[in-house]
Amino acid sequence: MLEINDGKRTLIMCHYPMMTWPGSNSYHIYGHIHNNTNDSYWPLLRTYDRVLNASVEVNGYQPVTFEELVANNERWKRGVSEEDPN
Repeated sequence: MLEINDGKRTLIMCHYPMMTWPGSNSYHIYGHIHNNTNDSYWPLLRTYDRVLNASVEVNGYQPVTFEELVANNERWKRGVSEEDPN
């Protein structure tokens, strides 16, 4: 786990998704599950606004800004693919 501050917000990064992390206003960024929404934790995990999946499948197989990461996760959590952003 790594905690950094980008000058605007605190980011808690861990390979695995966590249900709790340090800092009430921080964001948790993870990978591990890629775009898997079939496991039992998914209904709960998708309700967390400040939990962001950094996997390549969710982010169009390219580096993204923090703002793009947030937007990509909002679409992914709603079940909208990158190809159909509506």
